[in-house]
Amino acid sequence: VDVVANHVGPIGFEYEKISPFNKEEHYHDFCSINSGDWDNDQWRVEHCRLAGLPDLNQENDEVKNLLLNWIHDLVQKYDIDGLRVDTVPLISKEFWDEFRTSAQAFTLGEVFNSHLDYVGGYIGHLDATMNYPMFFAIQNGMIGNSYWDIKRIIDSEMNDATFKANLPYLGLFVDNHDNARFLNRNGDTNHLMQALTFSFVYPGIPILYYGDEQQFRGGGDPYCREYMWKSNYDTNAQLYQ
Repeated sequence: VDVVANHVGPIGFEYEKISPFNKEEHYHDFCSINSGDWDNDQWRVEHCRLAGLPDLNQENDEVKNLLLNWIHDLVQKYDIDGLRVDTVPLISKEFWDEFRTSAQAFTLGEVFNSHLDYVGGYIGHLDATMNYPMFFAIQNGMIGNSYWDIKRIIDSEMNDATFKANLPYLGLFVDNHDNARFLNRNGDTNHLMQALTFSFVYPGIPILYYGDEQQFRGGGDPYCREYMWKSNYDTNAQLYQ
């Protein structure tokens, strides 16, 4: 199950529209994450709004306890095996320690960053992360025909104690809902098949994004989130076969 604890929907400042986070004090003071903040200002990453979405204040005990109780109850009620956790770097690691304990299920965090040391810093606070460093290497290597990028990341992951110990649990993927699809950047289906094959055999949990089997070619978000039901689903497509 895909869950988010960082923000709510695009309600601006009209907090009364939603429940239970319907008070101003449930949110951080308004500021927006700037492009330069991701590598330079972790405080702003954790306290400011992503894409204008109201940023929940996990330092507020009411907010924190509601989130922790919610995830515990969700997992228990539906007997959930694992969680894909959204926007992990936008909340403190201390909160994720408590979240993981409350969830009592496998937690796989989205840390949208190419740097091993940054992504690896969240392993342990959650059970594992998406292998974004390898995602970027696959994109650069198999789209740009620079396979040294992939070798470089393989060598780096094998020489990093945290990554090497946790590789079997990291989420490995070629496409997802936040990035332009592989075929949007490289229209060669054979290259996509190579990338997918690599994601299936390299250590990790392979994650296949819907639509790759239909050779979807959408651009950046939201164009990479095509409507499956409008696709005239082709069971004779090469990648479906």
